Formats: sequence, structure tokens, C-alpha cells
Amino acid sequence: MEDLLKCKRFVTSEWHRNQAENLLNFALKNDSDNALIYSILESRIALERYVFEMSVLVKGNKLTNENLKSADRRNGVFNLLKETMVDYIKHLTFSNIILVINNIPARINIPNLKRFKQLITELSNFCHLQFKPIETIYDPKKKWFIKGVSLVQETISILKSSNLEGAMEIESMENEVLDVYNKFLQSKIDIKAVRIQLKLMSPVLEIRKSMKV
Repeated sequence: MEDLLKCKRFVTSEWHRNQAENLLNFALKNDSDNALIYSILESRIALERYVFEMSVLVKGNKLTNENLKSADRRNGVFNLLKETMVDYIKHLTFSNIILVINNIPARINIPNLKRFKQLITELSNFCHLQFKPIETIYDPKKKWFIKGVSLVQETISILKSSNLEGAMEIESMENEVLDVYNKFLQSKIDIKAVRIQLKLMSPVLEIRKSMKV
């Protein structure tokens, strides 16, 4: 436990997720309510950080000061989630189409963002004052502890399956690809049209890529 408390902190969703998992393992091994609370806190931060990283990805590293101020307010992460949700799903869908066209077997799992919001709320409830300790930390049946463990485990599982690795960065897109992407984002074309257009331009992009090598 001492190592977990003394380790250097980082501000990535993955780091918070790993810290939550390590603290959870300690809580289970030692039947520790304290470690569970710390694990729950790290889980909530991991989810919030993921939403922020997701927003950065979709907006192409162009978050405005207003975006940052909004995210820093009470429940700001929910506002950021609402602003980003549709674009993020489309972004990952577009990235998966690119992977298929390029014959890359990997696929990006599109997370259930509605469940993200629910988990943030449920985890937050564990961080409040224990007004009825007989129903929480002093419950002989450990229902509170079991529920907390379940929430952290679900959070860790969702975040592990929601890896952003493989998602296309807007800055890396060729102009032709970016044009298709923007049309898809603006609902000017559907998934079928995206597939057709990207497939048609793929040979040209491959030739261009080989000439750059």
C-alpha cells in the first residue's frame, strides 16, 4: 500500500485505471474499506479523464479555453460528454472503416457512453459522507463493499475495452480523407458512402504514400 501512495502521479486515463485496479486488489486482499474508497476515486477520475481525452481526439487537439473552463466546472465532464458523444462515435466508426479498407484486423470498441455517465454518478455516491454507516462500512453483510467492488471492476473492464489506440488523429488525415470525414461528421453522407469513397481513393493514397518513402 505504501508503494501505491508514494508512486508518482500521472494524468492519463490509463494511469488512473491502473491505480484503481492496484488499489482494488489491495482492498480485496486486506478487506480494506479505505483502499476501496481510494480505488473508487481513481476509477471516477479515470472515466472523467477518458472523456476529456476523447474530446481532444475528436476536436483535433483544438479544445478552446471555454471548453476547458466548462469541463472544470461542477458536472462539467457531463457537458463535455454531451458535446462530444455523437462526434466521438462517428470518429471511431470512421476509424474502423479505415482499418477495414487497409486490411488491418484490429477494431476499436465503441464504448457505451451512457453507461459512462451512470458509472461516474454511482462512483461519486461512494465518495460522499457516510450518513448511515450501519448501511455502508458497518454493514455485516458487506453489501456496500461488494457494490463498490463491482462498480470498480466494471469501470476497469469498460476502460480496458475502450482503448483509444488505433483511432485516427485528424491531423494525420490526407486532405481527401479529411473531406470525407467532415462530410460524415456533418451527416452529409452515410456510412455506406464513406466506405465507397474511401475505397475508391485508397489506391491513389497508397501510391502517394509509397512515393513519400
